[in-house]
Amino acid sequence: MASRKRVIIQILAYTLYGLAVCLVLVYLTFPYDLLKQRLIDQFSQGDLQLKVARIGPDFPPGVALRNVRLVAAHLDLPGAVIQAQRFRAQPAWFLLLAGAIKTQFNATLYSGRLHGRVISPEAHEAAKWQIQGDFADLRLERHPLLQKAGEAFLRGQLEGDLALTLDAGGQMEQGTLNLRLQSAVLVGGKHPGLPLQRDLACDTLQSQIKMTAKQMQIVSFTCRGDDLSIQIRGTVNWRQPLQNSSLNLHLQLRSESAYKQELGLIATLVRRRPDRRGTLSFSIRGTMRQPKFGA
Repeated sequence: MASRKRVIIQILAYTLYGLAVCLVLVYLTFPYDLLKQRLIDQFSQGDLQLKVARIGPDFPPGVALRNVRLVAAHLDLPGAVIQAQRFRAQPAWFLLLAGAIKTQFNATLYSGRLHGRVISPEAHEAAKWQIQGDFADLRLERHPLLQKAGEAFLRGQLEGDLALTLDAGGQMEQGTLNLRLQSAVLVGGKHPGLPLQRDLACDTLQSQIKMTAKQMQIVSFTCRGDDLSIQIRGTVNWRQPLQNSSLNLHLQLRSESAYKQELGLIATLVRRRPDRRGTLSFSIRGTMRQPKFGA
């Protein structure tokens, strides 16, 4: 009886060992280069191209990507639109057996962190993808698009959340982005388009943005500081190439005394005059290539 029990235990042990070895071999010999190319093809749309320097296995079982960049192919930009030094994804493997996909992800970017999940209730070619995420402590001064000659013209720590719905081809159907920024500073003399002689500081900055495949809508953008208020709303209609995207933005800047000189310089640039309360209102239309200021 004891010998039979010992044989059963040995059989189970060898079976588990064989399964473990098989899983390890599959894990290590997985075609990661093929997965890399599939991700690039799936999430590159128009002028926006996904670049991945390296992809490989991760632990707990998952995938690790290095130097992930989203670049605008036909825009003369000093760097990527967004770049993550490291991106890790851990699928919920048991949900795959039920025909669903759920993957937790986290990333390191601009000295901050991003984490969230990707969900597809059905694992088939026509299934939609839901992406939800939160980010915090992103240092804006580290983003190359917010720098001029290697020096940042915008500083602050960004946090917020996002929710996106993608179709089966990776095209965005709709999305919402909420941004919060504490102690934002637009550095004087550094911004390439604004004639600021000194720093412009916002104690709090909040924004809500809604997106579709064809349009970005700035529902609200509010910056408040000491005797300073900036409000922006409007839309950007995407075109190919991106420089031809059309603008319909409305801005309102107010400062009674603290930034009166800076407000006057901006008023000269946009050819508008502040009212008696120190409020400057104007619009930006035209395209990204050729913006036009008006009432």
